[in-house]
Amino acid sequence: MALIADSVDSTLSVSDNLSPSNPLRSNISQFNVQDSANRYTRDTVWKLLLHTAIPMLPGTLSLSGYNIANTYFLAKLGLEPLTAMGFVFPVVMLVGCVFIGLGVGVMTPMAQAIGRGDRTQAARIATSGLLLTMLASIVCGVAGNATLEWTFRQYGADAALIPVIAEYMYIWYAGCFTVAFMMLGNHLMIGSGMPVHAGLLMLFGMGLNVGLDAWFIFGGGPIPPLGVRGAALGTVLSQGIAACLAMTALQRQRKLFHLRMLCDVKGILKLWCTIIEMSIPLTLGYLLMPLGNSVIVWIISRFGHEAVAACTAVGRLEAVACLITMSLGMSLTSVVAQNFGAEKFDRIRQTLKLSVTFAFVMEFCVAIAAFCFARSIAEFFVTNPTVVQIMIWHLQIVTFGYGMTEIHRFSCCFLTGCSHPRLATCANLLRVVLLVAGSYWGAQWSGITGVFFARLGTDFFAGGVNLLLAVWIVWRLYPSWSKKRSA
Repeated sequence: MALIADSVDSTLSVSDNLSPSNPLRSNISQFNVQDSANRYTRDTVWKLLLHTAIPMLPGTLSLSGYNIANTYFLAKLGLEPLTAMGFVFPVVMLVGCVFIGLGVGVMTPMAQAIGRGDRTQAARIATSGLLLTMLASIVCGVAGNATLEWTFRQYGADAALIPVIAEYMYIWYAGCFTVAFMMLGNHLMIGSGMPVHAGLLMLFGMGLNVGLDAWFIFGGGPIPPLGVRGAALGTVLSQGIAACLAMTALQRQRKLFHLRMLCDVKGILKLWCTIIEMSIPLTLGYLLMPLGNSVIVWIISRFGHEAVAACTAVGRLEAVACLITMSLGMSLTSVVAQNFGAEKFDRIRQTLKLSVTFAFVMEFCVAIAAFCFARSIAEFFVTNPTVVQIMIWHLQIVTFGYGMTEIHRFSCCFLTGCSHPRLATCANLLRVVLLVAGSYWGAQWSGITGVFFARLGTDFFAGGVNLLLAVWIVWRLYPSWSKKRSA
């Protein structure tokens, strides 16, 4: 608490000098030109990508740590709590998509402001985004608790399971502002040139969650066994602590939050419009993928439980296979946004070349390894011969499209960083529609392998189209736009 108080005091002292009439204002807004905050605009591109991807590796690994910890500990309590978590995870993911979209919507214009050396505008965006995130989390929490029973009945939960689900979700909804602030803090740290801080804090939050889950679920010392409520409480507290540390680090390192700016109601509302205009299409884009995957699971379920089990197992392996490229992608939007704000379009072009080449080569090597060792990989995890065979088909077909999947994701990062979130959403919509339609007709045509070939074809087509769109934006549109601005 003392650290946070010190940060607020320093905020107030800095913000006193931000009036337009103060001659120090231009110095304050420009003093970060050689600061580490905008290092994305200065470092050698290949070194920059390396230095941003490596710190994100532990953070990427920890992304699923919260759910894994809850699942592991609650499984020891019996079937009912574990089944309840199966209904909880999709809802938590959907709400999380809203907060991710909002976080990127705040981070992108903030990173653009840092890129052009305008620290004051960056602080205004971050401060406005913090307030908007708080209000959005309150709305989500109140609406979620008010519609809790109805929501989970739509998912198919029966009357006996609803009370168990409610034990978790009432606490999670009440504390969902912690996950909102944690996600916002991570995005702002990455956007302001602090990827190492972001990666370490994500890992710390996951480790703290594991410890608190075990303590609160099973009890110990002054804490009685809380069961499902303990899992929710451990998650909320760990995310809250991580969020406080993130905000404190941002204030001490970057001075991004200026409380006096909240007095400018007109300015706040104008920035909210900018953030919401960016966030809504991004949120829709993030929501499309889990919704599309739900339809694919329904299509695959027609081939039996073995098919679902096999695809679920390979889906977990896919996260590991794409770990390195996903780590690069986590900071890619920030890199593009800062250089876009600085109008350093040659660096954006070079970043696009390097990142796309790296993604394709890296994932092609993964696909070759998966093709050669498919049976050994499948038999390491399962023994059922039907599941093993389906896993082999999946590993030998779908993995050759992983590179184009990452290229699709990277292209969306470039479109977002260049202030085209709607185009990124349209690209995601194209991919989901093609994937669902292709999987349906592939299943009719050639069974389960038809679904796999449909995924492969979708990855290449959608990834190629999205890459061409990103290339057109980066190579054709913005040089002329820059000339118009300078004229």
